[in-house]
Amino acid sequence: MIAFNHWVADWAQDPQSSFTGYVHAEAHLALLDTVACMIAGRSEIQSERCVKAMLGAGETGTVVPVGGGAGLVLGAAALVNGVRAHALDFDDYEAAGSTHPSASILGALLAVAQRQGLSVSDITTAWLVGYEVIVRLGQALGYGHYLRGWHATSTLGPIGTSAAVAVALGLDKDGIANAMSLATSASAGMKLQFATDTKALHAGLAARAGLQAAFLAESGLTAVADIWDGAYGFLDLYGAPSSSPLRNVIATAQLGNAVLDYPILRKPWPSCAYTHRAIEAALALNIHLKPNADQIAQVSVRMPEPFARVVGIKSASTAAQARFSTTYCVATALLKGSITLADFAAEALTRSDVQTLASRIVLDQYPLGDELEDLSAEAPDTVEITLHDGRSATRTIGDVRGGPMRPMNRAEIESKFLSCGGSANVLQLLKEDRVIVTKYFFDS
Repeated sequence: MIAFNHWVADWAQDPQSSFTGYVHAEAHLALLDTVACMIAGRSEIQSERCVKAMLGAGETGTVVPVGGGAGLVLGAAALVNGVRAHALDFDDYEAAGSTHPSASILGALLAVAQRQGLSVSDITTAWLVGYEVIVRLGQALGYGHYLRGWHATSTLGPIGTSAAVAVALGLDKDGIANAMSLATSASAGMKLQFATDTKALHAGLAARAGLQAAFLAESGLTAVADIWDGAYGFLDLYGAPSSSPLRNVIATAQLGNAVLDYPILRKPWPSCAYTHRAIEAALALNIHLKPNADQIAQVSVRMPEPFARVVGIKSASTAAQARFSTTYCVATALLKGSITLADFAAEALTRSDVQTLASRIVLDQYPLGDELEDLSAEAPDTVEITLHDGRSATRTIGDVRGGPMRPMNRAEIESKFLSCGGSANVLQLLKEDRVIVTKYFFDS
């Protein structure tokens, strides 16, 4: 049986023949959505601290991170791009591996683009290869990998990114396969870091590691040819009892169909995806009841225990914590009738009515079956509210907004781009298949 990285590499030398027009369109939406998140995330504290660290380490150069600022060396720019993309937790995600794929893949590719003169279609094609790798690895590992405590963006991100960059660099099949094997040595990162600056850093580290693996492969540095299914291999070390060998994926999956098999999920709100179904339920209850803080007697949120474990922060004093606090997000949605970037700014976190209500919300957890995928509609979220006057209402949400059953359309993504601070000029440039040749292209 052919090794996973060689299976991918054989196909990735000429992946275009397997992509449909719909797949290309999805890749382009991923580019628009991720650049939007990078622009919006450029002034977040994680981004600023990472730029300061890179400059302090002497990593000045000619590659300007997306959103502008000081020029950095290639790897540092990729890291900053990844951090900026993920700083607001507004970037896309996927359910097979439970990762944020575009932050790391495009974090690296948009750095390389300035130096290599890649076109928009070069970038989206390479993104599709990287996404394919992450999804197929996620299929094998299953949700058990994430449940064990791994931040899958950190473990799978470097491998997918390495394949994408290797394709963008024009490496042959041996080079692509070698880059993927090299990248496994950077697979790391724990969910315990969630709700801190380090979560966004994980995406940046994955971008940098994947980029470095591709350049190391280009230089001729070698790695194990098949590191996946054997004893002490990737699946053995990173998998769970529910994981299956990659040879099973190879036997059944059709390369080029990852976007069809596992559609990309995009975010309408800038917080952890596990808060989104509860947010939507709370927004519906706001429209139905129009409650103010004094009217509310009780609020409860029922959600799967593994999700609550991630977004169960009760008292949020920082933006990073608020993005992982279901109670903060639900309280904001109930009282304001909206969730925006401004709701995670420092001044918003001091709102006494929101914080008081958040502290009173009951988070009711129920077990999630091992057979269900991440954010399965079969394991929904329910928000129930009771008012002092005796009125009550309940909303249950299964299919997450922005997911495969309820995707955001192009107009919504373009609106998100502009609301994140992207200019109409840059939006138009990204919609054209032009070569990215100047450092000013992404400086909005």
